Amino acid sequence: MRENSILIFFFVLIFAMMLFQWIRKRQKKEDDRLSAFGQAPTELDYELDSIELFHHYAKEKSAERFVDEITWNDLNMKDVFKRINVCATSAGEEYLYHLLHQGEFNKEQLAVREELIDWFIQNSAARVDVQKILFGLGKQAYNGFAHSLFHTEESHLKAPWLYAVLAVLPILSWGLLAISVGAAVIAFVLTGALNAFIHFYFKMHLEKDLASRRFFSAMLRTVKKLNQYDQSGWQKNSTALKEAYKPFRYVRFVGGSASAQPAANDMAIFADYVRMIFLVDIIKYNYVGRVMRRNQQHLRALFETLGEIDVAICILSYRESLPHCCLPDFSDKAGMRFEGMYHPLLNNPVVNAAKIDNDSLITGSNASGKSTFIKALAINNILAQTIHTCCASSYELKGGLVVTSMAMRDDILSGESYFIREIKSLKRIIDDVEAGYCTCFIDEILRGTNTRERIAASTAVLESLHQTKSICIAASHDLELTEILAGQYDNYHFSEQIVGDDVVFDYTLKDGPSQTRNAIRLLERMGFEQEIVLKAYRLADK
Repeated sequence: MRENSILIFFFVLIFAMMLFQWIRKRQKKEDDRLSAFGQAPTELDYELDSIELFHHYAKEKSAERFVDEITWNDLNMKDVFKRINVCATSAGEEYLYHLLHQGEFNKEQLAVREELIDWFIQNSAARVDVQKILFGLGKQAYNGFAHSLFHTEESHLKAPWLYAVLAVLPILSWGLLAISVGAAVIAFVLTGALNAFIHFYFKMHLEKDLASRRFFSAMLRTVKKLNQYDQSGWQKNSTALKEAYKPFRYVRFVGGSASAQPAANDMAIFADYVRMIFLVDIIKYNYVGRVMRRNQQHLRALFETLGEIDVAICILSYRESLPHCCLPDFSDKAGMRFEGMYHPLLNNPVVNAAKIDNDSLITGSNASGKSTFIKALAINNILAQTIHTCCASSYELKGGLVVTSMAMRDDILSGESYFIREIKSLKRIIDDVEAGYCTCFIDEILRGTNTRERIAASTAVLESLHQTKSICIAASHDLELTEILAGQYDNYHFSEQIVGDDVVFDYTLKDGPSQTRNAIRLLERMGFEQEIVLKAYRLADK
């Protein structure tokens, strides 16, 4: 009897030490994340393939228009997402990634999102409380929930009663203590080993679904805490969350790493052993899956509403981290009107102001800032319609799909040349503007072919876009287009100054077409032989 007491004391002591260490680590991590609010994120290396899965499945099920992959890549939106993303949960960052792809302008949805953000501004202490609750859910790459969300019908195990019987055996084995301690230990080890084998067998075949169930359990626990949070005014913000939660309020939580965090500490490892021995994951697997299948609409609403809460705090932090920003104004008038506008990925950006109410050509010398400017415009149009934030002092626009044609490359695997890919990219823009209002951004139109045909084809494409109700902004080196399209396209330009032997750019947008070229000057600046430079000047003057 004394030996048993010592053994129990020993296990309790070890457990208490593990628990204390786990609490300290968790508290430090929480404090670090809270202090990072309003700062540019430092965690930039994570699994985007995992984060994009919700968007992938949601897009398949939707008839709405989304920012396509060409536009996403042209604008380096992956880096924009990383600059914004300080979400506390996987649900938040997956929803944010999807949100930044949305192309359908929804003013009512933006108003609801801004109301929640404003509540967090007015209640900073409550914002911290909500963040702490969200930290409890945390992030887990490849959690499998996005797949389960849209394919709830795929997973089902037969004979669930069998696993319930097997789970009880390790407990019953301790009944042998009345006969012999050794017999009880042996029985416990054997039944535990059997269940561990079954656990690993199913884990091998159902890992994605088991991870999904664990994440869902942790998500339900988080939602329950948010619904129980008692703060004046919060109940209004959590109404939709409570409604979505109702069908799942009796679902008991699947075991596993309690916060959906990877099993990287002693407490999580201990919890894993408990799950294996008592088949917790498998027993709950069918039950949870059945509830999810019967309530698919509520399930998605639960995920998206939780994502909205996390994203609202993320947006607020992003705004705090910017040099300056504003809320967009939406107008029925096509185009953009802005002051103090800049590119969100630049550390020391130059701001610009303009009133672009018509299709426009942006001309200018090499490296003068044309491409950066139109990318800044396109990104701000997306941010305005998704996170209701613009990197500007003021920004007015008409809501609509943003579509670009900029950074084409040869595709060796498909055998497509640069020019073929470019004309396909332009064709999709023509198709998009026929489907509804768009803001189109084109950089160096048709540069993959010879000058004569480029001018002719560019003119035809740009004139066709001008006949639509959409807005087209094109950057080009071809000054001939400014003359051919006069009266249809407005003209703006970027220019440089020659200071001694140096070429200095101010990156400031100016009215009218460009009057300067600097390609030969840049050859000279980069140290080409004088003979080459002089010959280039002579040929240019002919």
